[in-house]
Amino acid sequence: MKELLFFLFLISVGLTYAQTKGKMTFDEKGKRNMYLGYGDKSVFKDTSFSTWYGAEYDMYDVDKGELSAITPDDLKDIKITIVLGTWCSDSRREVPRFLKILEYLKFDEKNLDLIFVDRDKKNPFGDIEALKAKYIPAIVIFKGDQELGRIVEAPKDTLEKDFIAILKKN
Repeated sequence: MKELLFFLFLISVGLTYAQTKGKMTFDEKGKRNMYLGYGDKSVFKDTSFSTWYGAEYDMYDVDKGELSAITPDDLKDIKITIVLGTWCSDSRREVPRFLKILEYLKFDEKNLDLIFVDRDKKNPFGDIEALKAKYIPAIVIFKGDQELGRIVEAPKDTLEKDFIAILKKN
């Protein structure tokens, strides 16, 4: 428990300095740029990512009817950490969609942490072992210091239904 609290503290401190805690690098395997470290949605404005991000974001239709089950109280004290790779096809599909859902819900972005990893699921700016993100994207939902649940690689049903199930089961 103390390790998780310490880890979340480190993540928060790291994200305060997100602009200096990330870097663009070249992915030899994919033959394209990838971003590594801590960042926010502004990373996707880079031309290396904006085409796929924008296309997926624009194409996705948020299930507003399904999301009507989420109240502002359900989102109170919720923090979300997303471990992703700009090189990863699952991340390229699911992250823009999930961020669109969060935007629709008016989720406070100060409670959202994006951690960009390499193909070995490593972050050169900090240890993320405590998140146990073996597969990505890993969308990890916390309430306070407790993990409520996660969506890994792809939703079991839909992003909306999986997110609601995580929020409502607790």
